[in-house]
Amino acid sequence: MYNTDNIGEISILPDVPSGKYDLDRVIEVEDGTLIVELKNNHGKKIVISFGNGTLAYQRMEEECDLKRVDKLMSYLEEKNIEKNTLYLVKESPMINEIREKSCGIRGEDDLNHYLIVSSNYLMDIIIRDECIVLTDN
Repeated sequence: MYNTDNIGEISILPDVPSGKYDLDRVIEVEDGTLIVELKNNHGKKIVISFGNGTLAYQRMEEECDLKRVDKLMSYLEEKNIEKNTLYLVKESPMINEIREKSCGIRGEDDLNHYLIVSSNYLMDIIIRDECIVLTDN
């Protein structure tokens, strides 16, 4: 598990409609593609494809990391960032750890760290590409 004590610099992704969503399903496809399905209590669904460039991900129930949730909510309030579901993390401690463990082969220049904050889970995803967000209107 990666160190998540430092939350990095977080920005919202405008492709995701605001609101509270539950993490409904996580699908790992054989080619390495990671797909995450989110659903709100009105049945609206968001599907996020992280492509086949997914290098690492971790999922933890919010109640198991209340310290991080508190830090995250304080950060968003302090920076006046809308509370949403999908964020891009810059100066990511997870990417820094990957850079260190890979002897500098991988790092901030070629990786993206996405953070999903659902009503039931925190999920960190490290990928080589950008994610694709699909919503049902």
